[in-house]
Amino acid sequence: MWILAALILLTQDAEIPALVEKLRSDKVAEQKQAVLKLRELGEKARPELEKVARDLEPEVAARARQLLRFFAVRGRITPALRKQVPDIEEVLFAENDSRCTDILLANSPLMRERGPLGPADLDVVAPGAVRGAATVEKQRLVCWALQRHDLKSAAGELVAYLDQPLEKVVTIETLGRIGNKDTVRHLTPFLVDPAVGEAAARAIERLGSKDLLVLHSIELLKHDDAEVRKQAAQWLGRLGSKTAVAPLADRLEDGNGRVRQESIGSLIELEALDRVPALLGVIRKDPDDHCKRNAADGIAWLHAREAIPELLAMLQDPDARVVDEATRALGLLQAKEAIEPLSRRLRPKAIEALGHIGDPAAIPVLLQDVEKRDVLEYLYTLDALGNLHAKETAPKIVPLLDRKMCRDRVIRLLAQFQAADVGPRIAPFLKDPDQDVRKAAIEAVGMLDASEAAPELEKLVARAMPDVEVILALARMGRKSAVGPLLEVRAPVEKGPVYRFDAPPERDLLTAMNRFGNPDAFKKISGLIVRRMVNRTNRMTRRQAILEIEKTCGLKIDIDRSLDRDRLDKPADWPTCELQVLPVAEYLKGLSGGELLLTGDRILLLPEKQAYAHWKAWWAAEQKK
Repeated sequence: MWILAALILLTQDAEIPALVEKLRSDKVAEQKQAVLKLRELGEKARPELEKVARDLEPEVAARARQLLRFFAVRGRITPALRKQVPDIEEVLFAENDSRCTDILLANSPLMRERGPLGPADLDVVAPGAVRGAATVEKQRLVCWALQRHDLKSAAGELVAYLDQPLEKVVTIETLGRIGNKDTVRHLTPFLVDPAVGEAAARAIERLGSKDLLVLHSIELLKHDDAEVRKQAAQWLGRLGSKTAVAPLADRLEDGNGRVRQESIGSLIELEALDRVPALLGVIRKDPDDHCKRNAADGIAWLHAREAIPELLAMLQDPDARVVDEATRALGLLQAKEAIEPLSRRLRPKAIEALGHIGDPAAIPVLLQDVEKRDVLEYLYTLDALGNLHAKETAPKIVPLLDRKMCRDRVIRLLAQFQAADVGPRIAPFLKDPDQDVRKAAIEAVGMLDASEAAPELEKLVARAMPDVEVILALARMGRKSAVGPLLEVRAPVEKGPVYRFDAPPERDLLTAMNRFGNPDAFKKISGLIVRRMVNRTNRMTRRQAILEIEKTCGLKIDIDRSLDRDRLDKPADWPTCELQVLPVAEYLKGLSGGELLLTGDRILLLPEKQAYAHWKAWWAAEQKK
């Protein structure tokens, strides 16, 4: 038997040259028969076909190459693909690209009725699908399908789309996800096109050619088009290469303000401390207000305290814009040596800076003749006292309730300070004709647990559609009449909780439920405030910031494992210097992206849906009691 099998194999090997020769035949039937037999023989025919693939006769060479291409892909046909597309071999051999397109799109996650095939099954049809997309709309759908399935086999064919009418951004983004380093050379020409340059830069970076992108970007800083220079400056900050510092510093003299802005931003992002003198020069000389502001913020972010002497000198500059930005930088640097010169000229920016500096020595200056200040100065003063968290000033703030000007801000400030015995003074404003004052009063009586205001709030919550502010205030007071409406408003929907656009209090509703479950812990955490200046020296991940709060406030915090790890373990992308003055509960929720549950002496940070389920179960048990 084995002798017979060997004879058959020898016979097949012997007939291969004859079959290959028949590819030259003028008879179509003879050609087709030869092609079919060569397909059956498969890889055994490859050596002879490779010879003919270089034949001088184009048609003969094309037939041989078609067979060789088929041999290359046939082994990648999966059982699932054969089952779903029984004639898949014929589709691939005939290079029926439009059919490949239909197969890919029918199994795309974008389709309502998606087929069962996955990336491993579709890999073999992906190149043909790219070639077979006959319309711009189909090309776009193919690009999205390639991205979703990560079909890298199509990268070579997809390059052709760069010359098609299809919007280039879609093609470039797709190449950035499925391409390889060989793809990069096709993308670099698009760096000089402002419309798609950003997409090209991100694609090149994603493909692992960061160093090449740095070199191109440095060169593009000299481009004639200001938009190209601007984008190049922006990329260099993101790429993080110190080799870009000197070229970016040169652009601080660029004739285009937006180029200078991006160069300043990138120098800050690269933490170019040796360029602080150049940033000080921007504050003094640059004609663009945005550039001055960016430079002042940058000096503060870098925590460049060595700049304080020159910033103090700038307070005497005849240009008010220079004075304003120097004042801003001194405030964000928390330069206590600036309190005295700033106190001499209590303009709005100086008042704001005194609040940022955070030294109680500024409080008497801020309160002196406060009632004589104009609206803007008065508002900045209230904000500064809030930023100082100057609780001791509450008795001097209460008389300001008699003034209509900024009354809502005064009420909120007293609530922030947890001022004692001011509930009776605030309660009458629940009926104030000014809507902003009414909202502030509702929020304040809840935060202050002003029981004398409860009857009026109970009336308001009994309405068909009570305001969320009222529900929240009653919940903070521990009134169970708020629980039913609260859980209804906060119920999760398909796309998350229902939020309003006007500073919605919904985000605090579930936190307020802790007033019922653990009133002592709720009272303790309600009185805690975070005051933190964010700059280069204390940049950290959100998880690290939570641990810092745990330590400084003496809390015990547990983080549920189902919260977003990427969010928790990633620092902020953009270096922004800012003063954060927030209730601890709000701060922790912002960091974690979750909700607070007070259990005993511990704080559990967990997803909102879990917190909602916990309180709904609690309420059901309470109703049974």
